[in-house]
Amino acid sequence: MKTKLLVSTIAVLTLSVAALSAGAATMRTDLLGEPAQASAAVRTLLIDGNTKYVNVKHGEVIRFVANGREFVWNFDGLPSPAV
Repeated sequence: MKTKLLVSTIAVLTLSVAALSAGAATMRTDLLGEPAQASAAVRTLLIDGNTKYVNVKHGEVIRFVANGREFVWNFDGLPSPAV
């Protein structure tokens, strides 16, 4: 009886883990967005030593420039009131 219960428990746990990993494979892991092409940027934000924060909206593609370096980010992740 204990062996049958153990086998059933292991089967249920295996199926549960398989279902969770299948779901995780299709979930978005980029909560804040993703890198984008410079040509997609709708505006440029200059970052210097006095910059404390920046305001962006969900769906915006922003080009950030600081100390001669730059990157472009598409804020298409999960909508959030603040980051």
